[in-house]
Formats: sequence, C-alpha cells, structure tokens
Amino acid sequence: MLRRRFARPFSLGVQLAVCSLLLAFLSGCAQQIRPVLAPTNSADQPLEPYEPFNLGEKGEYEQKLAAMNLEAAQLQYAAALELMEAGDLEGAQSQLIALTREVPELSEPYVTLGLLAEQSEDSESAEQQAQQWYERALRANRREDRAHHQLAVLARKRGDFKTAERHYQAALEIEPEQPLYHRNIGILYDIYLGKPAVALDQYKTYLELVGEDEQVSLWIVDLKNRLGTDS
Repeated sequence: MLRRRFARPFSLGVQLAVCSLLLAFLSGCAQQIRPVLAPTNSADQPLEPYEPFNLGEKGEYEQKLAAMNLEAAQLQYAAALELMEAGDLEGAQSQLIALTREVPELSEPYVTLGLLAEQSEDSESAEQQAQQWYERALRANRREDRAHHQLAVLARKRGDFKTAERHYQAALEIEPEQPLYHRNIGILYDIYLGKPAVALDQYKTYLELVGEDEQVSLWIVDLKNRLGTDS
C-alpha cells in the first residue's frame, strides 16, 4: 500500500477509499476504470545510468527530505490522491506529473504515476511507461520498495524471472513485513522458478502476517503434498 508520507490529513472515509484503490493496483486486482493519458516527456528525458539493486543506507531518503520544505508538495500530492479516489485518473496524472517537475526528489509521485500507467488500455505501451516511472522512483529513493515490487511484477510478465526475483528480494529487504511481497515472490518460486520449498516458506510467512487467506492456505497444502512434508 502506498504510504501517505506527504498527504495532509484526510477524512477517514477518503483515506480508506484511496488506500483500497492503491492496494488493488499493487496486488494487480484493480479493474480498469478509465484510460489515462500517456506520460509526457517528463518520463522520456535521458537519465543517468544507475544501479537499481544498490539500496543505499537506511534513512538516506528521509534525511534528504528533512532539509526541504514540502508543505506545497503535501497539498498537491493529497489533491492528486483525492482525484484518484473520485475516479478522475487523468486529472490525477496531470497533478502528479506537475509535482515530479516541481519536486523531482520525491519518489511517491513516480510510483503513483507508474500505477496509473498500468491502467491504460494499451498494455504494452502502458508497461513500458510504468517501467520508466518506477525507475524514476528508484533514482529518487533507492529504497523505494513499491517501485521494486512493481518492477518485479513487470519483469515476471515479460518472462525475466531472475530480474523479477532480484526486485522482489530488494522489496523484501526494505519492507520484510509487507505480506504482498511474500505472496508474490512465493508465486514466482512456485510456478516460474521451480523452487517449491522456497515458495512454501514465503507462503507461510505471508499467512503469519495476514492471519488468514483461504487460497494461499490451499497452495500450502498442495506444496506440502508435492514435497511430502507436514511441516
């Protein structure tokens, strides 16, 4: 779920609605609400090479932002999330693109733009645009776990399972208690990399964190049967 570090206080109802929408995007369960415009040249400008798996020091991003006045950015990001909650995805995208130009140091707007890009009708183009936004997020914050997670999802979709594994592992190193990351890397090990024992461990960790999930519980039973183990 996208953490709302920069958003001004919302009513509880709006907070829950926005968080539910963004969690649906992250878990790949969101319905396509309406097409969104392709990102403008904000995401097409040449960028310096970077190492996506160099996570840097913990707290580095927060320390960088501590020296900045982010009051206006808070309001603009909150306004974009309100537009998303209202279903105006094109309006939200415009707000977020403007924010990336005004405060390029923030990673959250890039992640949100990537999620929006993935909702476009043109799936191939959407995934390319989303990839650019997530890479921008990592340039702003090397420990942006949500960008790593979404890059893992995109890598898995195109059949690059080793890159997907590295991005999932990076996301888990940053946020080891995010259940979704354990579930999805478990699927990668289970179905795509042929590592059922590792997948079983990830599914178990996921269940420990969420408490109950009937589908994943069935996957665990199936893996135990395949591995011939009760533990």
